Amino acid sequence: MEQSHQKPGNIKVVYFIYFLSLSIIVTYINLYYKSIGLNGKQIGLINTMGPLVGIFSGTIWGMLNDRYGRARFLLSTAAIGAAFVMTGVPFIRTFVWLMPMIGLWSLFNGAIGPILDNLNLSFLGNQKERYGKQRIWGSIGAITSMWICGFIFEHFGLHLLFPIYVGVVICLVLAFTMLPNQSVRLARPTFQGLTKIIQQPVWLVFSSSVFFFWLAMGGMYTFLAIYLQRMGMKEGLIGIVSGLATIAETPAMFFSVPLLRKLGPFWMLIIAFLLGTIRLFLYSIMPTPNWAFGIAFFHIGTFGFFWIASVTYANKLAPDNLKATGQGLLLAVMNIANVVGSPISGLLYDKIGPAALFMVYAGVCLCSLILFWVGTRLTMKTSPRLQPT
Repeated sequence: MEQSHQKPGNIKVVYFIYFLSLSIIVTYINLYYKSIGLNGKQIGLINTMGPLVGIFSGTIWGMLNDRYGRARFLLSTAAIGAAFVMTGVPFIRTFVWLMPMIGLWSLFNGAIGPILDNLNLSFLGNQKERYGKQRIWGSIGAITSMWICGFIFEHFGLHLLFPIYVGVVICLVLAFTMLPNQSVRLARPTFQGLTKIIQQPVWLVFSSSVFFFWLAMGGMYTFLAIYLQRMGMKEGLIGIVSGLATIAETPAMFFSVPLLRKLGPFWMLIIAFLLGTIRLFLYSIMPTPNWAFGIAFFHIGTFGFFWIASVTYANKLAPDNLKATGQGLLLAVMNIANVVGSPISGLLYDKIGPAALFMVYAGVCLCSLILFWVGTRLTMKTSPRLQPT
């Protein structure tokens, strides 16, 4: 295997702009769906299209990167495709046509995260625990997006979501040109290595736990903004809530090195699952939307700890020549969880309401904690290189 040893360069800038663009969609697209008259079931089903495509796209793009390298070209192609598709979304206001459009957008957008994370880890070499210090710039970009766009949309309308997103993605493509082009060649067939990853008992436990946890988190991300709006909160304040959550994740990113050294990915995931259980339970019982300002700080564990630990865990489980593929598989598991969870969330939202929905998902998070704790303990003997501590 050949691999470049170039410096990270401007990857922090790329993280910043990428998550600036992504947060525009993630934070506000469901409010847009609601504004054009879609119900909870339809919103849930539309939200299955992205992860349904992402199940395959993240892994396939990662395999292409592992096989041929040229990450800069792949990233630019994906970003241009995502921007092109999103220019057409505001002209389609029917549920049936929105589904494939969002699926096509996800085909392109789903490539960026795994390849970018793999580049970051590749640049860091033997200092992979410093991943969070690079990734924190994505969190800063997301905070910037949530706060600024929230007030723009509140005062000028959600229709500006799409031109703003496309403009930011154009900046992202320009930022990609500042990255060195990763050059990688595989020494053996990709699918052989892919099978090697997913057949590990410790991977099965890890991926199953991630599946249940992200199923619950996906339901929360899909309907939290709608829930808060239903309780009387305006778009600007919803943006502040989302921004506070992202601020909460930044200490985990910044202190990822000592956290990983002190706790390790196992205990960081345990904490993430526990805080996810508490966070969803609190949402289910909150009497006013103002509670959301405080609950948002649980995001330090439910995303900060979770993301750092899961990326690190997946990287350790993947062979040296399939690191991007391992990140793509992790994303695929999370996308499968969204595919399964989104329609269930939509149906439950319409049938039992958001409070009960979040209570159900608090229980799902608790199940993921128990599964990961017990399952990892039982499989440690077959995978001694990943110790719980």
